[in-house]
Formats: sequence, structure tokens, C-alpha cells
Amino acid sequence: MLRRRDGRPLDKVIVLVTGKLDDRCLMMLQSPPEDLKPPVPMEIVVKADCSRQEVLAAVGQADVLLTRSETTVDREVIDAGKNLSVIARAAVGYGNIDVDYATLQGVLVVNTPGKNTNSAAELTMGLLLNMARLIPSANEIMKQGGWDRHRFTGSELLGKKIGLIGLDTSHATAFTEILNNPAAKDHVPGAKVVAAFK
Repeated sequence: MLRRRDGRPLDKVIVLVTGKLDDRCLMMLQSPPEDLKPPVPMEIVVKADCSRQEVLAAVGQADVLLTRSETTVDREVIDAGKNLSVIARAAVGYGNIDVDYATLQGVLVVNTPGKNTNSAAELTMGLLLNMARLIPSANEIMKQGGWDRHRFTGSELLGKKIGLIGLDTSHATAFTEILNNPAAKDHVPGAKVVAAFK
């Protein structure tokens, strides 16, 4: 028989969701596929973007706290979550969670590494193209009714070497794959990423 941290039998899992999740994610939590169904029923309590006081009031009943960046999960929240077995962050990293204290209390902390890696790499690629081709400046001039195509030609990325500064390994890897993979939709022929620094 499954048991809670305090030894009581676990007849159902109460999942408190305090971060805004995609509707598809919530649907999967509420009606998981057969091969992902837990051995006991789950009750999903959604309090997306709730106040700290609401979190403190609700977390005492929860077995799982599912959050994102919006909820600070510090000692006070962990202590209030006397039944917590898992704190899950539906995002990269653990910046808003006191992982050391949770671990000392026997609470498992998990996240979703790489969840937004491709999105971040694609946004970086879009910003890079914007700057290389002077799109923000050209956009402002066009809004004012002007246009000078020679002034806003910018620079092609074809054949250029691109250095990345300030990305972590997963984002640098995704960005490199986009640039260097001919099958990628944002592939830039001849452009090579030569360095990535954290």
C-alpha cells in the first residue's frame, strides 16, 4: 500500500497546481492515458496565479505541488505542505524552490529540463536575424512613412561565423542544431556556430 510521508495510507493523490499550464497538460493530468494512470486516483486542484496566502492555505492538503516560476516555494510553503511528497516545476531549473530544504524534509523536487529549449533557441534566432537585417530600425522608419532600402540592407548571415555568449549548454546546443542542420526550418546555409559560453 502506498503511504504518505507521515505514514498514513495514500488512497488518492491531491495535486495542487499553482502555475498556469497549457489546457492540454491539465486535461492529461485530469484524464491520464491508461499507460500513465497512477495506482490511486488523483484530485487536481487548480489555483493558477493565486496569491501566496492562497498557496499557504491550500498546500497543506496537497501531496504534490505542481508549479512554475510564479510561486516561491520556500521553507514556509514547504512546512505548510505537511503532506508533500513531490514538488514539480513545469519549467527549466529550480530558481524559485528551496531544493536543499525540501530534500531535508524528504520531499522530491523535479523539473522539466529542456521544456522550452527549442522555443528559446528559435526566439534567439529571430532576434539575431532582426538585428543583422536592421528590421527594428526599418520598421520604425516605415511607421513614420519613410523607406530607404539601401540604408536597411543589413548583413546576410550566409557564410558568417556566429559566437554565442551567455547561453547554457542546452540552449546553445539547440541553437547550434538550428543553424547547422540543413533540415531545420530556421537553418542558415553556410553559417557556423563557433563558440558557446556560459
